[in-house]
Amino acid sequence: AAPAATKPAEVAKPAANASVPTAAPAAAVTKPAQKTGGKLVIRIGDMQTPDPHRETGSFHWPQAHSEGLTGIAGDGSIKPRLAERWEIADGRVYTFYLRKGVKFHNGREMNAEDVRANFERINGLDRAWLKATTSTIEKYDVVDPHTIKMTLKEPYAPFLALISEGWVLAPESPGWSGNITKPIGTGAFSWVDFVPKTQLTLKR
Repeated sequence: AAPAATKPAEVAKPAANASVPTAAPAAAVTKPAQKTGGKLVIRIGDMQTPDPHRETGSFHWPQAHSEGLTGIAGDGSIKPRLAERWEIADGRVYTFYLRKGVKFHNGREMNAEDVRANFERINGLDRAWLKATTSTIEKYDVVDPHTIKMTLKEPYAPFLALISEGWVLAPESPGWSGNITKPIGTGAFSWVDFVPKTQLTLKR
């Protein structure tokens, strides 16, 4: 004979007035009060010399202390820096018009003669890393205190980008004729002290 059919088990239903348990609300998170001030010490890379024209280390400190005629924007484009604008003729004659009122950290105003002195110094150093660029310059003409013309031996496409790190220092910087020991620049931070393999101190 066939087995008797069994009635499926019923699932119990909660009573209509039964309360449904809910998760407890998360406790409010109290954020600590934000503090300002203090001191931040960062050690990155290696600094080889206090002379910006000779520096080839991995810690690129001259950008905080010194400026070039041009700069490099975040998108890689060339922007004005110590030169507010420039003109290029025949692909090799560059005329730079300098910003007026720019002062070195010793208070003296920067001029076109200072720019020429720096480029000539770089070109005359045995181990200046920008020498390959300055050696492309055939002659300098100081037109007036705020205008300098540089004539290259031949067109050189990366010239404007490379001189962004042609740091312009005051020629009266100690050690100018040899190894600069206390560079005088125009950047946001001025020189205080350098202890080899230990620390570099600049001030705002």
